[in-house]
Amino acid sequence: MKVMAQPQITQRDLRSRSREIMDAVEGGQSFTVTRDGHEIGELIPLRRRFVARDEFIAMSRNAATV
Repeated sequence: MKVMAQPQITQRDLRSRSREIMDAVEGGQSFTVTRDGHEIGELIPLRRRFVARDEFIAMSRNAATV
């Protein structure tokens, strides 16, 4: 399984392109925010934290027994 790194954006980019970036987050994109070359946070879509009931049930059918 290949893990894709999320794109990095600078604090300055976040300020100057906030609408474009927030639209991308709303569309499912995640970003790592940097300041002075250091990672300081992440922007992630909230809906990624939740799984629809039907999707959870479908995933549970294939889960290993614990």
